[in-house]
Amino acid sequence: MRNLGIKPGDRVIVLLPNCPEVIFAYQATMLIGAVVVPVLFLLQPEEVKHILNDSGAVAAFTSVPFMEKITEAAEGNETFKHLILVGEKEPNITGAHWYSDIIA
Repeated sequence: MRNLGIKPGDRVIVLLPNCPEVIFAYQATMLIGAVVVPVLFLLQPEEVKHILNDSGAVAAFTSVPFMEKITEAAEGNETFKHLILVGEKEPNITGAHWYSDIIA
């Protein structure tokens, strides 16, 4: 995450279903001194947008099924920079970082 330019004090959204990667995302975020912004995956994109804008998040962990909530919420937001996707890589998805690459 440091290689992405995420630094102490930055906010990182974690919008994931119940899975082991939730714990790893929390730990990785806190390890570099960034702040976890937990977001319930059941929220609608407009609710996620409010949280993203209010928190000033620079990155988000999510999975492919919930990716659209983050991308919709981040439209027009100049602070948000990095989408980190959990799950199997899908070659047709561009502009995101894959969790498996970050932990390697």
